[in-house]
Amino acid sequence: MTHDQEPEVVAVWHTASAVGRHFEALLADGTVHAWTEPPFGETYYPGEEDPDYNPICDCPAVPRRFCMSCAACAAC
Repeated sequence: MTHDQEPEVVAVWHTASAVGRHFEALLADGTVHAWTEPPFGETYYPGEEDPDYNPICDCPAVPRRFCMSCAACAAC
């Protein structure tokens, strides 16, 4: 195998809990890659989809979504 080729994945382990999902992948060369992901429905970074966060205007709604409090806002 040359350096530009990725080693083959031999096995993958997956564990899910209330705090997230944990993955481990065993590669053919013996190394293990491990990573975690947030629980289903949660975002990767704090602030994403937070009701108090809207980068377009001060409206607490999801960006580019119409609401009466920002009816005059051209971005919504």
